[in-house]
Amino acid sequence: SVQSGNLLTIQDSKAKYLVKIAGIHVPSFSFRKESTESLSKIAKNKDVLLKVLRIEKIENKEVFVAQASIFKKDVALEQISLGMAWSSSELKEEEKIVYKKTQKTAQENKLGIWGEKFTPCKTKQPTTKYPEQELKKQPTPDTDGIAGAIDIEITISEQGNVISARPLCGHPM
Repeated sequence: SVQSGNLLTIQDSKAKYLVKIAGIHVPSFSFRKESTESLSKIAKNKDVLLKVLRIEKIENKEVFVAQASIFKKDVALEQISLGMAWSSSELKEEEKIVYKKTQKTAQENKLGIWGEKFTPCKTKQPTTKYPEQELKKQPTPDTDGIAGAIDIEITISEQGNVISARPLCGHPM
């Protein structure tokens, strides 16, 4: 079954396994549903060939991080081509080149997350000024150059603890 745009539950005769598709990041909020539905169309009730790269612990669950293919078609690359995911930096250099080229095509064609379906943020001046150099920090390795703008509503208790946070608008660009 499909859990998100890059997370599958695979079942064999012995057990169920949680599999994170390597090489992509998917939306966590805006466009999450569409990304999940896209992966469902690609993978549901199909035989998935996995090349396990490593095992991670996510929320105390063992997760296999793997390259996934269906009928020799790269599932991660398919999600990127549809604009339902963006490339990450965890793959071999030659794979990264193909993923980035595919992502650029999806961006140019305004597919999926690169299209017009996101809620745009209203243009307004920030209430806090940040030094120019702080705004131009280099992306961290796991974001692989994806950056964007998002407005977030955060509720903080009197003790300084975050009670809740939710995105209001925006997306990666």
